Amino acid sequence: TVQLSCHHTPIQEWKLPSAPPDFQVCIKRDDMTGSSLSGNKVRKLEFIMANAVKEGHKCVVTCGSIQSNHARATAVAARELGMACHLVLRAENPLNYEHEVGNEGNVLLDQLVGAHIHLVGAREPHATGMRPKMLHLARQLEVDVLKSEGEGRSKLGAGDDSCGESSGRKAAPRATELSRVCVVPVGGSDSVGLWGYLQAFDEMLDQGITEHFDDIWLACGSGGTAAGLAIANYLTGGKLRIHAVCVSDNAKYFHHHINRTLSQLGIADHVQSENICEIVEGYKGKGYALSLPEELS
Repeated sequence: TVQLSCHHTPIQEWKLPSAPPDFQVCIKRDDMTGSSLSGNKVRKLEFIMANAVKEGHKCVVTCGSIQSNHARATAVAARELGMACHLVLRAENPLNYEHEVGNEGNVLLDQLVGAHIHLVGAREPHATGMRPKMLHLARQLEVDVLKSEGEGRSKLGAGDDSCGESSGRKAAPRATELSRVCVVPVGGSDSVGLWGYLQAFDEMLDQGITEHFDDIWLACGSGGTAAGLAIANYLTGGKLRIHAVCVSDNAKYFHHHINRTLSQLGIADHVQSENICEIVEGYKGKGYALSLPEELS
């Protein structure tokens, strides 16, 4: 991994006035993983970005909402590691760039670290909309990076083995052929980012979680944290119950994501998501990042 965060975040008691006297609620303070990179996303990025460095990537592309925590964390991590970053972000009016981007919150930090922002519609589906656009952008960036490297070698007298001619771009490579651009999935939720929360679970074992607790509850927006905790709990004996509350999509979507991860790990024949994680629906309200006044009071 590359170290981007502070580990062993504390587990602190949350004193709820309505809780029964023999009922204890505590919070794993992953908002304390680090200032500009705080939150759960940085745990996944430590593995994703380490892999990008190992593979020689010069640029990362990822996606999210206009105020995405994951996008901001990726942009900051890329800057720390000397990589360019391109963000594909959902916005209500993607044609009005200045109004939608503005200079507030995470999107301000995105710009301060030099991330390039590309807007798509607010209701753009991930699988059929955002991901294909990310891959198209990544392929074009791959051509540009390889061409730039080729021109650099040519100036140093390394021959004429550049990847593009001065008169235009070479045909864009397929996603599987990308060697200079790292495509990071939404939320960093893939089989590489998964290791961030396998490691986090090991950290919690050191903090005595199996001796003091029965259940883990978490919000679930892309499925990576739920997958990591559920799989780690299963592999260490399944002593806890894992509950993931949807903030987007639904139980079917997240079980499919976790089952796909289990398949990638080669253990899908032994266990299914439905057996190791409860996906809880009914708490999305108006939708992702949308709040009612009474919810904020």
